[in-house]
Amino acid sequence: MVENDHGDPGAIDFAALLEYAKAELDVDDDAPAPTTPAKPKIPAFPGRKYFVTGASNKYVLQLGKQLVKRGFGDHYKVGPSRTWGEADQLNVRAFQKSRKELRGDADGIPGPLTWRLPYS
Repeated sequence: MVENDHGDPGAIDFAALLEYAKAELDVDDDAPAPTTPAKPKIPAFPGRKYFVTGASNKYVLQLGKQLVKRGFGDHYKVGPSRTWGEADQLNVRAFQKSRKELRGDADGIPGPLTWRLPYS
């Protein structure tokens, strides 16, 4: 009975083999290793007082832009602005209704969870 029925390549210079493979694949040893993209930072919830009718601030615009990125900007005629209005409330409500964890509170007014979820 033959235990070894394959050819034995003998001593292999693995360093030379690796250099040859890198040259064939045009691999740069000095290139940085690929990194995992960082998760977007979720800004702290500013508070409900910033999301009342007529309020004008950067948080309204910030949330509006994030909702548009997530596909919840249908109620804007032009796009989000700094002033909280009916379109903002309707877009927030549509987003809330789309999320199981928010459906029971789909009032169109952002709270801490409604604020955080569009960023995750």
